[in-house]
Amino acid sequence: MKTDNKQIPTIILVFLALWFTSLACTRSVSAPPITPLPEKTLDPLRKSTLGAALPSPTFRIEPTETLESPTSTTEAVELAGLYAVVGLGEGDLLNVRSGPGTSNDVLETLGPAIRNLQPTGKLEEGDGITWMEIQRPSSTPGWVSRAFLTEQVEPQAFCDDERIDKLVDDFAGAVKNQDGEALSRLVSPVHGLTIQHNWWNPAVKLDSTEAIQNIFFSTTDYDWGTADGSGEPMVGPFKEMILPKLQDVVGTDYTRHCNVLESGTSAGGTAGTLTWPAEYANLNYEVLYRAAPAGDEMNWRTWVIGIDYVGGVPFIASLVQYAWEI
Repeated sequence: MKTDNKQIPTIILVFLALWFTSLACTRSVSAPPITPLPEKTLDPLRKSTLGAALPSPTFRIEPTETLESPTSTTEAVELAGLYAVVGLGEGDLLNVRSGPGTSNDVLETLGPAIRNLQPTGKLEEGDGITWMEIQRPSSTPGWVSRAFLTEQVEPQAFCDDERIDKLVDDFAGAVKNQDGEALSRLVSPVHGLTIQHNWWNPAVKLDSTEAIQNIFFSTTDYDWGTADGSGEPMVGPFKEMILPKLQDVVGTDYTRHCNVLESGTSAGGTAGTLTWPAEYANLNYEVLYRAAPAGDEMNWRTWVIGIDYVGGVPFIASLVQYAWEI
């Protein structure tokens, strides 16, 4: 039988077309589907803490997410500016520890007048104490008790702060009206209120809201130290030992002085020394001076209000009385 040679190319072309079609279908089935990858994003809390400048004068003590391991109990907080030591008596020292707890090693100590402490932005609770981590020059950070630190405010900036006048006015109003609720809103939420009958007598500390709210009517006795001259102990409630002397100033004409405590200007003539206690060395203060009446030059009285800043907001932290000393 004779085959027509012209048909052979046609048969070959058909066969090749079928083979390539089969191969193409096989590949399209075995190839995995291609889907776009989702865009990677940061958790909003983390994103807000990355590279952001610390706002001023904000101070947040609420816990926030940190960039450390999930098991860490350290709180990342936003702190405004520098801090200074407060609340230490003359000769006392504040321990800087390697960790947030009293069992950690002491790296160094700080005196009552130390300033320019730079926080890292971490707070942690330990041993019933709120600890703050601070930078240490040319060394590892250390931890100190938050109770002995105050936000550092330069004297001139303090005297220029228009909020201080309102704070003092509100304080005078609370004393005249014996309004404990109003007074409690003016007191430092970190350090409470310390009161000294005389600058050289020990301080009485009120560190609970309830104690401050009830102070004008409470019968609780406090030890206010010893009386000038006689040396007799002074024990009694605030309403008897302190309130009349506060009202003697805020209830009459008095002058105010910012960070000035000197005889003849913000206090009357006295044989005693006019000293701002070492415990408050880094607190700015407002002076309320009631001058002596004519013919009774020794009957003057001064109350000094120490101001603590918390989150950039001024609060009352201490009250110290100055009067004629024998």
